[in-house]
Amino acid sequence: MATAAQVANRLRELSGGTLSPLQLLKLTYIAHGWSFPINNEPLLGQRIEAWQYGPVIPDLYYAIRGYRAAPVTGHIPGGEGDLTPSQERLIQAVYSTYGHYSGGQLSALTHQPGTPWDTAWKRGKNSQITDEMVETHYRQLAAQRVAARARTAAGAPANADA
Repeated sequence: MATAAQVANRLRELSGGTLSPLQLLKLTYIAHGWSFPINNEPLLGQRIEAWQYGPVIPDLYYAIRGYRAAPVTGHIPGGEGDLTPSQERLIQAVYSTYGHYSGGQLSALTHQPGTPWDTAWKRGKNSQITDEMVETHYRQLAAQRVAARARTAAGAPANADA
C-alpha cells in the first residue's frame, strides 16, 4: 500500500504544484476509493475520518495544513518511496478526471447523500470511514458507469433507467 503522502506528492507533481490542501485531501481519498474497483485493493492503509468538509486522512491533513488555502508546493514528508505501476496509472487517471475541480467542488462530490462520508458523519463528527464503506461505494459507482456505457452503446441515453 502507498501512504497518503506518496499519493498526494504524486498528485502535486502532476499539477505542477497548483493544488490546495483541500484538493489534495479529496483527490487522495478519491484515488483510494477508485483503487478498489480498478486495482482490487486499497490504495492506502491510513485511517480516514468524516470531518466537516468531507473525508480526511488525518496524517495527510496535519502534514499540509500549514499551507492553509495556498497551493502545496513543497514535498510532503512521509511520501518517500516508489509507487507501483498500477498505483501510478490510477493516480494519473484520478488526476485527469478530477484534477480540474476546485476544493469546494471535490468536497461537494464527497458530501452527497449515501456516500461513505454521509454515513460516517451521521454517526458523529470525526467518525471513521472504513475501507469497507469506501469499497462498497466505489464499486457501486463503477457498476453504474459500466451500465451507463452499455446503455449508450446500445443507443439509449446514458441516464436512461434500465
